[in-house]
Amino acid sequence: MPIVGEGVFYHESGIHTAGIAIHPLIYQFIPEELVGGKRRFVFGKHTGTVAVEEVLKKYERDLKNVGISITDELVKKLVDQIKDLREKEIATDQTQSLIKAYYGNYYSLGISEEQLLGLALKTGAKTASV
Repeated sequence: MPIVGEGVFYHESGIHTAGIAIHPLIYQFIPEELVGGKRRFVFGKHTGTVAVEEVLKKYERDLKNVGISITDELVKKLVDQIKDLREKEIATDQTQSLIKAYYGNYYSLGISEEQLLGLALKTGAKTASV
């Protein structure tokens, strides 16, 4: 498994983020600091309350400065809003075009299977004729 790269320390799923919050070694056996990474939570349709609460605690002082307390009710409302927003985003064409563009660029970082086959045919033909 790779230990570096985009998204290696990103977590979304509710049970997964709960495990990370309880004890990071449950899902992440290499501490992110060891390789210069940073743990981040992705908020979407699989988000659970633990991830929301973890991030809110990180900004607790800012929230308190404007009179907001972290409560179970606030966390639940935020989770519901996150899931609702994500469902609305999925319904738009913009999300599908972003996904398509992401994978279009992702796959262009290397060569395709077809290109590999072409290289093998070309290299194999040269080797066979020598």
